[in-house]
Amino acid sequence: MSTGPSAHPTPPCSETVSNLLNHWNSNKSLYTDLNLSTLLTRVLKSPPPPSTSPSSPLLTSLITVVLKSILSSPSSFGPRQVGSSLHNLSRHKIHHPLLPPTLTSVSANLDLKSCSLQTLSVLCLTYTNYGHSTPIFDKINDIYKYEPSSNGLPSKSVFSLSNILISYTRRVGGRTTIPFNVVKSLEDERWGGSDVKGLCSVFYSLVGMGCLGEERLRGTLEGFFRNVDEGWGMDYGRISDHDLTALSHLMRSVATLKWGEEGGEKEEVLNMPKLKESVRNARFRGGDVKRLNNLININFSLVVLKVGPDDTDDIEAEVDNPDVEAEVDNPDVEAEVDNPSASNKHIANVSIYRILNQSTKLAECGMERLTMLCWCCARDNVLSSNNIFKAIDEGFGKVNSLLEAGEKGKLKESGLFDNSVSNDLGKSNVITNKRLGNITFSCAKLNFYMPSLIEYIEKYHRFEEDDDPQATSRHQGRAKGLSNVAWFFARTGIYCERVFKHLEEDCFANLDEWDPRCRSVVMWSICILGKQERHEKFLKFLWKNRQVCPTDAQVLLLTEPTGVDLDCTEEEIDVLKKMVGTKGRVSISRGQDEVFGYLELITDGAVSEERNLNQNMGGGASDWGEYLNVDAVVNDGGKNLVVEYNGPQHYLTAFEKDGGYGFQENGVTLSKMDWLKKRGYEVVVIPFWEWPEEAEEREEYLRTKLGRRRTWAEWKGKG
Repeated sequence: MSTGPSAHPTPPCSETVSNLLNHWNSNKSLYTDLNLSTLLTRVLKSPPPPSTSPSSPLLTSLITVVLKSILSSPSSFGPRQVGSSLHNLSRHKIHHPLLPPTLTSVSANLDLKSCSLQTLSVLCLTYTNYGHSTPIFDKINDIYKYEPSSNGLPSKSVFSLSNILISYTRRVGGRTTIPFNVVKSLEDERWGGSDVKGLCSVFYSLVGMGCLGEERLRGTLEGFFRNVDEGWGMDYGRISDHDLTALSHLMRSVATLKWGEEGGEKEEVLNMPKLKESVRNARFRGGDVKRLNNLININFSLVVLKVGPDDTDDIEAEVDNPDVEAEVDNPDVEAEVDNPSASNKHIANVSIYRILNQSTKLAECGMERLTMLCWCCARDNVLSSNNIFKAIDEGFGKVNSLLEAGEKGKLKESGLFDNSVSNDLGKSNVITNKRLGNITFSCAKLNFYMPSLIEYIEKYHRFEEDDDPQATSRHQGRAKGLSNVAWFFARTGIYCERVFKHLEEDCFANLDEWDPRCRSVVMWSICILGKQERHEKFLKFLWKNRQVCPTDAQVLLLTEPTGVDLDCTEEEIDVLKKMVGTKGRVSISRGQDEVFGYLELITDGAVSEERNLNQNMGGGASDWGEYLNVDAVVNDGGKNLVVEYNGPQHYLTAFEKDGGYGFQENGVTLSKMDWLKKRGYEVVVIPFWEWPEEAEEREEYLRTKLGRRRTWAEWKGKG
């Protein structure tokens, strides 16, 4: 057969599939190999009515003729026509008895050197789509010769390269090899932001083939990454669902690409400021669950790119000095994610958080994605995230119901959890220890009370060893997970004996796996919960094996009233006091300032502001009293009355069964109140939501709170 037509058939008037096939059936003598390939392409790309399904006799007949022609002589049929015909069949998942022998014949007999880059790419896709083994992949690297060009590669070549690379990662019948010549050509291209799908394929392939472990490709890939960043540009407001999926994969690839170095730390490959800044500032739009999941992936990647890999410490610095609570200038107004304050300029993407928090489909995203999202909220300090955490707690409510009914196997079916831990009926855990640690860390940092999560931990999580690919060491998994869970319970003010029993047993047996910071958090948690005597032996063990840090001062302060002696020497106390320094109020909120002003008015000035426990409160109240501030002290005829204005940071957002939410004092605040009461101080608490908005109501409110209906002078005169 010839490679071109001797006479062109007259095209049908109406290019429907039926007309195309009928025209071919009536004019078979006029159709050559080239016409057959073109006709098959047009038929498969046209919207087919039901009568032209792959089972259509005419379509089957046409496919048979094409495959017979290719099978008899692939080179004579024409390399481009071979690639186009087979690729279109594979795209439509069409199977035919002649396909396997045809694919084998093409693989063995087609002259690959005569194939264009585009033909090579569609051939690669065809063999991967059909899962057919072929030696073509072993030949391409020698066939394709990279020649640098100052103009870069044509756009069609760019698309072809991405198809070849993605095919290498999915090939069958052989190990994944790296086509070095193909990869090296990436550096020469001026990649634009419009070809998101191609970029996605390339990045996915680089990871899948292990290119980042090849030092000889380092310069090439750094040039490629630089070119991608310089040419990046996209209209995110009009991004299609297909391109959003590609962008999601691209960002996950950018976030995880590292140069591997044996015996050392992994070095970050990418420094793509334009790409990261562009995506961070993009304004996305919401949509279905698939789109929401892609947005979660993109946001997660942005957070990871900013704060480092997922193996960084998950316990924030605020734990080091947990009773020092910085108050915002206006605590009654939380920072909204769509208008972040100056302190929240690092938020990954404002529009993504807003879309997700407002979406009615959020719960359908599944717990795997939601747990990633809650970690991002904590890292970015996103305060307006009630719906996100509510969806997580409701998800754990469903988990608990299935576990209570002995139907753990339905977790995947219900769209809740889908991982090696949750789907193993022989294991008690539903999620890995590291993932649980990240969730509890997030809830503790953002002050959420999660009753269903607490129930899951108290009843069902066994803290077994698990195979978590994200946990690079045992410390990353169980030890850090346990310490984060301890912090979570301390922040909620709830003591769970079985949790601390697991924690105690693990730390006694595997002390080296517990880094000093985790040990410090555990000591602090035990003391915040007031369980010093119950865990006296463990507390002394942790104290003996600690490294000195500011939290130790909090441990000593909270332990004093219990009678538990940690045997701290004077030298150690001096070191701690120098480390902590003289602690004053971090800032004074508007609410505190207003309360103090009215206290001065109704007590005729018999009130002191910002007094620590060793100033005019009996002196020597505690060796560490100077490091514990109170809002105000009223001199009540020789007896000191402590007045505390509790802003939102003193409370947890608590989800209620009726769909609403309320406020509950957090563990740190409860511990402080308990400490003061044990020392004999009377405490009056003014919750921020009780403080009247109207000025004329505030004086009366304070009198009622203090039990003084008359003026202070009248009351003192009566006494």
